[in-house]
Amino acid sequence: MKAFMAFMESKVMPVTQKIAAQRHLLAVRNGILSTLPLTIVGSFFVIFLNIPINGYNEWIEPFREVLDVPFRFTVGMMALYAAFGVGASLATSYRLNQLSAGLLSVIAFLISSVVPVQVNEPVKGVIEAGRYLSIGDLSATSLFGAIVTSLIAVEIYHRMIKHNISIKLPDSVPPAVANSFSALLPALAIILLFWGIRYGIGFDLNSMITFII
Repeated sequence: MKAFMAFMESKVMPVTQKIAAQRHLLAVRNGILSTLPLTIVGSFFVIFLNIPINGYNEWIEPFREVLDVPFRFTVGMMALYAAFGVGASLATSYRLNQLSAGLLSVIAFLISSVVPVQVNEPVKGVIEAGRYLSIGDLSATSLFGAIVTSLIAVEIYHRMIKHNISIKLPDSVPPAVANSFSALLPALAIILLFWGIRYGIGFDLNSMITFII
């Protein structure tokens, strides 16, 4: 037993520590953990909707749609929040602007994962004619896609900033404005890339990543 523990400490632990310290894995961990408050609070509302007491379902039925809203906008959109969290976390390790990186991660995820639905015939009392986004595409089912697209988006942002492929403003310009303009060309590249993949060649990157994992 002592020999086994010594082997684990001398051979296995250093490897696992290096893996755990890898910037992309850290970004995924921190980004997912950042959604924890929303996930926990949203889960409480699921419990409220499903308390196993006789007669409770009948009593709660008039309020079910209202009580379901916090769950839909927390756990039901977890992939969207994770995309921002992972992107912002990875940006920290690269010393990039967190807000810009988070937003670029979100747009990359949305373009690659969510397809607007066209409703031509309205259903009275249910839905009007127009274009809509399915909230189901933003749930945990798209979590792996959100992680991968966020990492790719921030890597593109990092590479372009590193190689000075960005718009630089004078030092007298406020940092918030300068950061927005420095992310302009990376934003264009990221949008064109994921738009081309999803709509140009019709490849569903999110579904493929989910299927593989």
